[in-house]
Amino acid sequence: MPLRNPGTSHAEAHTVASHSDTTGTGAELETLTDGSDASALHVHTVVSLDTTATGANLTTLTDASETALHSHAASGIATGVIWQGSNASDHQDDTDGNYSIAAQANNSDTDIHYSFVIPTGFTTLTKAVAVGISNAGTGNLAYSVNTSFAAAGEAKTANSDSISMTTAAVTANEMEEIDISAAFTGIAAGDYVGVDWNRDGADASDTIEAQWSSLGIRLEYT
Repeated sequence: MPLRNPGTSHAEAHTVASHSDTTGTGAELETLTDGSDASALHVHTVVSLDTTATGANLTTLTDASETALHSHAASGIATGVIWQGSNASDHQDDTDGNYSIAAQANNSDTDIHYSFVIPTGFTTLTKAVAVGISNAGTGNLAYSVNTSFAAAGEAKTANSDSISMTTAAVTANEMEEIDISAAFTGIAAGDYVGVDWNRDGADASDTIEAQWSSLGIRLEYT
């Protein structure tokens, strides 16, 4: 049987296609090499990213509709709270209604001591108040404050501050917050704090003529 001539196996040309053109742009890729539009397959439209949007802009979608999922309003700076209720001292532990309080009698000088630690996340003191209720009288409450604070390894008297006797206007049977932030100058994260809150009831400037019910000390910080 004669051998088939290799040169007559098939007549197709074997032209080598060139793959060296790598300069095509995104826009050119919209057109196939046979001149037909590629859009029917998929679109190569370039999306422009707006990087100038602000927090307020983020409440509106790109089609101008309002976001219904959630709001992007700023929430402000988080605040931490320290609360320390009244501890035993030269006063009577008692209640005022449903509140646990330390009773500081009229016409006498009494003090209450508090101890607490400043958390490691503390940066700045934003509020410090003594919280209490005038049991019956409206007028001026005379008070003074002494503080000590120190970190572990420091002398217990490393830092101290105070508020000399002054007065605060109070109303009978209302919850009162008396600003004592001036007695905490220089406190820092990790400090152990001791507070001596004094009601100077024997002083003539104390005019509420009633028991002062001390609930505790509240500090706020960022």
